[in-house]
Amino acid sequence: MRVLLQSVLRIFRPIIQSSVRPHEVRFHELSKGLRKGTLTLIDCRNQTEREDPGMIPGSFNIPLHEAQEAFKLTESEFEARYRFKKPDPSNDQVVVACRSGKRAEDFIDRIRPLGYENFRLYKGSFLDWEEKGGPVTREKLRGPQ
Repeated sequence: MRVLLQSVLRIFRPIIQSSVRPHEVRFHELSKGLRKGTLTLIDCRNQTEREDPGMIPGSFNIPLHEAQEAFKLTESEFEARYRFKKPDPSNDQVVVACRSGKRAEDFIDRIRPLGYENFRLYKGSFLDWEEKGGPVTREKLRGPQ
């Protein structure tokens, strides 16, 4: 019976996990958290999008296509590549954003099977940030890490 239950869970876990909606963060909560240093923001857009049209100041870049690979790295490899400390899987103070919210949601879905179940979603993402008058900076493109 136990083996049967484990088999069923193995089959349905990805379906269950992908149907779980991440906790959403709104503009004012994100702005306050970034200002106080209580939230970490991951921008999962491509590097070129951070140069133009820009990025939310204080955000860190992990492109969507690198999501799973990134969170399989050791802590030291992660920090060397992405220039910030690898978040603990239980950390609920990490927010993921993109341009409009879709890629950020995909990012969270991709890393959830690796144990990262508490990351939060900035649903409106960069477009909402700009619309609400949040500051924007432009990042210079850097070479491969």
